[in-house]
Amino acid sequence: MRVLLNLCWLPRTPQSLLEDLFSKPQYLTDAAPQLSDAERELLQRRPGSPFTSSDVPLLDEAAELLGDLDETAGREEARQKISRQKDLENAQKAVENAVPQLEEMGIEGFLDAEAVASMNAESGPTLSAAERATLDRSWTYGHIVVDEAQELSAMQWHVLFRRCP
Repeated sequence: MRVLLNLCWLPRTPQSLLEDLFSKPQYLTDAAPQLSDAERELLQRRPGSPFTSSDVPLLDEAAELLGDLDETAGREEARQKISRQKDLENAQKAVENAVPQLEEMGIEGFLDAEAVASMNAESGPTLSAAERATLDRSWTYGHIVVDEAQELSAMQWHVLFRRCP
């Protein structure tokens, strides 16, 4: 029973969802009963077929509806939290060692563990707006300029509005 349940609720990627929808006729019939047989046949593809530019808004919508797939199951966030806690503990020890010497010199209230840990934290590379948007689905833009707006589909507009609320 456990295997059956796991197979029914396997994590889905937007790509696998769209590929199944277009390659399995029954899925398309169930999902879009309002389409005629001829219309559904136009959407049919072989498994593994490449996606088209027209699929991008559908992939984006599927990604939004499915939510983020955390392939590490939160392990990376847990590792970062543990690492941060260790950094704070080390910084606290450094502050405790430095405070008496600073007080002897007449300097008080100069250091705290949070400031020391933050000062020594790795900041990572600086990313462009396009790179951040690629890595973070929740990234939004302040403005978007659309050329040839009349050529966009309703789904393409939906993607743009999601990126520039």
